[in-house]
Amino acid sequence: MQEFLDNITSISWWFGVVVVGIFTSLISFSLAPKIEVWLSHISRRSREKSEKKKTRLGDSCTKASKQPIGTAVTCSIHKHLIS
Repeated sequence: MQEFLDNITSISWWFGVVVVGIFTSLISFSLAPKIEVWLSHISRRSREKSEKKKTRLGDSCTKASKQPIGTAVTCSIHKHLIS
């Protein structure tokens, strides 16, 4: 128990937790669209959901093209991640 308490109070332990958390978040962000595509090949329901998402994104990006540059850039990044 004392070893556990020593680890929790250590700055290096907390730094490691933050680094692992950020790494996990980045990996899941990049893998989520790929997993969605893979599932869409298996499941009709998932495929329909993915198509609706692409349609909504396309509509949003059409509206965004009339907005400031930052919104349009964000849409192009999301389109790239989904396709």
